[in-house]
Amino acid sequence: MNPWEEYKAKNGVTPVDLLRLKSQTIPKEKAEARYVICITCPFFQKMTKQCLKCGCFMAAKTKLDLATCPIGKWGKYPEDTE
Repeated sequence: MNPWEEYKAKNGVTPVDLLRLKSQTIPKEKAEARYVICITCPFFQKMTKQCLKCGCFMAAKTKLDLATCPIGKWGKYPEDTE
């Protein structure tokens, strides 16, 4: 497995998915709930709003349907859980 495949397996998405217009997004309320979980996490970098585990910009990543938290605090459908 190459590094991008490993990254996608761990996070559900890659940084490129954040830029794709065809990437599936979730309802605003669900994305906001994910983001609240992120900002209370010790791996959240407040200055850049990035996750220190995956390096993603969380304001964008939390909106993607297939995205997952690298430490399992929230994940894929049908329901995110902490």
